[in-house]
Amino acid sequence: MIIKIGSENKMQFEDFNQIIERIKKEKPIWFGLESDSCINDSDIRRIEEYFNIQLPMEYKQFLKNYGGGYFAFLLIFSGDEKSDWNVIKQNKELNLLNKYNFLAVSDNESGDFYGFRVNNNICETKLSIFLHDELKVEETQYENFYQYVLKLGLRI
Repeated sequence: MIIKIGSENKMQFEDFNQIIERIKKEKPIWFGLESDSCINDSDIRRIEEYFNIQLPMEYKQFLKNYGGGYFAFLLIFSGDEKSDWNVIKQNKELNLLNKYNFLAVSDNESGDFYGFRVNNNICETKLSIFLHDELKVEETQYENFYQYVLKLGLRI
């Protein structure tokens, strides 16, 4: 299945979930590491209130349905308060929101972080990357969190 994700063709969670479930059946080893716990709407509100921001719908859906942590070829920050990869813990440590108006949601494990630029307390839908060597945030090709997971995490 080829998916176009752009301004006119917005992928729905059901489509995203079908692709994930298919890949999980085809390549279960990619999902062999234990992931973080899924969260609920009150956990999402806690994260949003902590940062005083609005998270993108795609990221919220991911956290509620898949949790976070290791997910195929990605490391995604979760809402699981017990996790080392908790989005609040990670962003408190990184302090990129205060310095760069950037909320990190994924670690590429090479020093750079994928996430969302924040404007007027609303996270952009498009993924950006914080480049640690250059100390700057740049846009990526990923129009939303689903596209990021599919293209970079699942290599679709």
